[in-house]
Amino acid sequence: MAGPSIHSESLVVGVGGGFNPRIVEPLWLVQHNLVAENEAASAERQLIDEDLSRIVLPWAELVVLKDQLQVSARNEIVNAAQIRDLVVGLLRLLPHTPVGVVSINHRVQVRAETEEQWLGVGHALAPKELWDGILDEPGMFDFAMQGVRSDDLQGAIKVRIRPLFDIQWGVFVNVNDEFAIPDRDSREPAGLAADLIEKVWPKAEMRATQIRERLFERIFR
Repeated sequence: MAGPSIHSESLVVGVGGGFNPRIVEPLWLVQHNLVAENEAASAERQLIDEDLSRIVLPWAELVVLKDQLQVSARNEIVNAAQIRDLVVGLLRLLPHTPVGVVSINHRVQVRAETEEQWLGVGHALAPKELWDGILDEPGMFDFAMQGVRSDDLQGAIKVRIRPLFDIQWGVFVNVNDEFAIPDRDSREPAGLAADLIEKVWPKAEMRATQIRERLFERIFR
């Protein structure tokens, strides 16, 4: 039986740390050559209670909280390198900002060939026998696994899978390549995080693809 077809793909990069949402605004991004002037002119910006800054660009969405920076691609034609460069550029502008973790999320929505194949995903990942006498007509709602890293970096590989109900026979898969920033005496933790992102980016992309391919071979039958 053929495997699933890709419905859409997306990319989200998150950085956990300590940020000042007030300073991240479109003109500031233009001044530091991270965003084109025409893109900033059409950008939507929200600043809520000084605790959240949200900027919607034609190709990316930035959300800055006091404890997190998140950059998401807004459409599939966005080059992943654009998202990487925007995150790296922001961190290099704020090198002394405390940063504890970086997560690179490769997300995909796929569509099974048949309803039987779609139902088989839940049967493979979460066998129903366990729930006999506990739930009536049990079905997988959300599923997540975590594995240790195979490299010499701190962090984890996390995979989340859940059914989609707005796409016929749809399944959502998120591969989160999570990196913990070493807790050491560094005067520029955000700069260290920027260096790490640039270093690991190609392997993170490759790893997400490999994980999905191997997973799909086993759950879509």
